[in-house]
Amino acid sequence: MPRVFALAPAQAIDGALDYSKTDHAKIYKAGIQQVSETPFDCEADGLFQFLKEVQDRADEMGWTTGILSITTGIKDNKEKEEDFMFNYGTLTLEQVIASELQYIDGESRLRSGHIHALQVLDGIAHQQSQEEGS
Repeated sequence: MPRVFALAPAQAIDGALDYSKTDHAKIYKAGIQQVSETPFDCEADGLFQFLKEVQDRADEMGWTTGILSITTGIKDNKEKEEDFMFNYGTLTLEQVIASELQYIDGESRLRSGHIHALQVLDGIAHQQSQEEGS
């Protein structure tokens, strides 16, 4: 049974997304869109705006709990959850990717969200490598 009330369309669906359903596919497409028309250039003066845009997307997609909680210390069995939005300066891209990869093999809504997050991160990493090569 669908939720009666949700703060955002992506939050109206419980469980894993079924991409054979149009509404579910639209949620996926909305989740992987760029967070801004102007790509983040990884410069300090644009960081606040970029983080605000990521937080806005997280709120829209229902990622605020779970997906933006990054597990660190995976390799050395000293796992600790850190909030990406508050600890962005201490987390490395490698830690974030390692955290996201934990969820790829499951069948859940959390998996769908983590795949969205990885695709957004992949876009950022690709952009960084293009800029460094210029």
